[in-house]
Amino acid sequence: MLTSRGRDAVQVTSTVTVTGRASEHVSTTSRRTLTWGFTTSSRSASAMNTRMPSAVHAARRRLGSGIAELAAGVGMRVIAMRRRPERPRPACVDRVYAPGDLQAFLQASDVVTLAAPLTAKTQTLIGADELRQMRPDAVLVNVARGRLVDEAALAHALREGVIAGAALDVFDHEPLGAESPLWDLPNVVITPHTAGLRPDYFTLATDLFIENLQRYRAGQP
Repeated sequence: MLTSRGRDAVQVTSTVTVTGRASEHVSTTSRRTLTWGFTTSSRSASAMNTRMPSAVHAARRRLGSGIAELAAGVGMRVIAMRRRPERPRPACVDRVYAPGDLQAFLQASDVVTLAAPLTAKTQTLIGADELRQMRPDAVLVNVARGRLVDEAALAHALREGVIAGAALDVFDHEPLGAESPLWDLPNVVITPHTAGLRPDYFTLATDLFIENLQRYRAGQP
């Protein structure tokens, strides 16, 4: 698998920060037309609520660390969950939870940001039970893989007010189908898998591909 190894962390973190209050900022144009694609328009973060919530990250290599560092830099209190919590804790992270402490981890969070890889253990990491463990004013942000979240359970939780909102850049099936109930929910921000997009994205992606290809041919990991 070719991964970005956190090279899009700055862009993804901007998405996380701007969409932290997902229930207050919804793209009505995209909802009316059910469009899936790129746009040159953007929202200013200055309109966001000035209260900085605590942020949660299920870290994916350097991406999770990058998000945590920049989130802390804008005033968020950061807690994290990772597979090996005994490893040294980054200075920007207040506390690291083990996967077995997921319930406490969710209950302590205002914004739950997913940046984990899709594996057998992380598939449907967030389902109906986990959503019920979140705070009713909490927001779920997914910039990782769509299958980390049970979309049907999420749609139900958002519709019933189990959580306050969601900001979703990835989905189980992409493009997100017109039949998805997520399009009709007023407390959801939908972006078309563009959280890591930047002007030089394709140049960096090409460089990474070449680097990985050279490693593969040399028998390196």
